[in-house]
Amino acid sequence: MPSSKGAGSPPCSCTYHGLLILIVNIFGFNSNSDVQAPKDELQYYAMKNFSLKFLDIMLGIVMGLGFQWWPELKEPWQYVVFVFVYLDIVDYWIDYGPALKKFPPKREIDVLLDVSIMFALFLYIYSTQISLTYFLGAFILLRVLDYFWLLSSKSEYHPTGQDKAFVDTWLSFNLIECAVSLGLILCKLFTPLSSLVLLSIFIVCRILIRFVASWKYKKIHFL
Repeated sequence: MPSSKGAGSPPCSCTYHGLLILIVNIFGFNSNSDVQAPKDELQYYAMKNFSLKFLDIMLGIVMGLGFQWWPELKEPWQYVVFVFVYLDIVDYWIDYGPALKKFPPKREIDVLLDVSIMFALFLYIYSTQISLTYFLGAFILLRVLDYFWLLSSKSEYHPTGQDKAFVDTWLSFNLIECAVSLGLILCKLFTPLSSLVLLSIFIVCRILIRFVASWKYKKIHFL
């Protein structure tokens, strides 16, 4: 009777391992040492490179699609917020892109969280043609998703030094920005202040918070 020890791996396991090798080869890991790496390491590199390239493509699509809504803008505050949103997204990617390389997703749920952030950015642009309340709500959604992404990165990678300062700073400031935005929504609903005035307050607060946050982890940008 043949021994079970001589049996090969299950077909699904072979297929999964082969798929990982294919993804790794496609995204730039073509050396023999990469292909012969343990399956867990292959999965890590495949997940990392797939997410980085995929999110870069998604960001380009999101920002490209946003321009189709320029003709739909009617009020002065909409033109102001549309330009600001594009600058804000570029500024956000200045930090998010490098951080994503340092803290790449390890699990499928992490990839879904990254993709959710891309859809939140899409909604952030789309909301500029609707109402200020809708726009502020989209911004809150973006900050909440970013908060959970930072929280996940902190628990999985245990960053130190400047990376820890970056994560801790934005974990705090995301909550502050959510509170400020929620306050502006209440002002819009219960006060006669115009959308342009409230938007101006939002932009000033956003720039100040961005500057202070950058100063805390020693990385100053224009916004």
